[in-house]
Amino acid sequence: MMMALTVVTVALSFFLPVSLGISREQILMTGCILTVLLGVWLSAWLGNRVLRDAQIFFADDDGRLYVLDARLFVQYRRGFPGFAQMDRDMRKEKETILQQMRKEHLMPARAAEILKVDSIRERSRNYSLVCRVKYGHGSMGRRTYLLAKGYEDERGLLWELERRKSWQPALEMRKDRTSVFILLSTLLFAVCTGICILSHPSVACLPQTIYFPCLGMDFVFVWLLIYLIVKRRRGE
Repeated sequence: MMMALTVVTVALSFFLPVSLGISREQILMTGCILTVLLGVWLSAWLGNRVLRDAQIFFADDDGRLYVLDARLFVQYRRGFPGFAQMDRDMRKEKETILQQMRKEHLMPARAAEILKVDSIRERSRNYSLVCRVKYGHGSMGRRTYLLAKGYEDERGLLWELERRKSWQPALEMRKDRTSVFILLSTLLFAVCTGICILSHPSVACLPQTIYFPCLGMDFVFVWLLIYLIVKRRRGE
């Protein structure tokens, strides 16, 4: 679909300027914007569908709730053909996992137990679940899951999650140090920015040789800061 829109845009850029007096640059810019918007929409739609098919929520005989992502068992592939192959492999792996659970009554090693739900936020396409979980190897932490709308027995699952909003975890959670890392990254970013300003040729208070190394460090720290802020916002 995106390829077809690109081809149509290029074709229109050759014919419409002659008939309507529109500049070729305007047509190409409009087509580029429409293609990007279509790509973003398709990515969100495909991501939501894959998320709904990949996640497995299940409870054991004792009432403990677990979550598992079937994509952990699938090899990563690039491109649209690779995406289609990953989707097929993921569906097969998910069915295999469910069959093994029904026959052997054993929890997969990579499944995480949901001990407590801190918050449930409804969005247009999914629910954002901030949960405290216990991993298979015994460690505990806070994790954000996106529950795509349309999940099988969605109402029953939401009821189980709501029940766990008042539960208390059995073990002490790890201390959240994200705020400390955000503060440290902000300070380092500010220091590097200050050095970049002082070493710029227009200011020349510091040697110009350190300008580009500090500019590179600035780029690293700003992306690290964005990553930590997003992680903090997601509750991880």
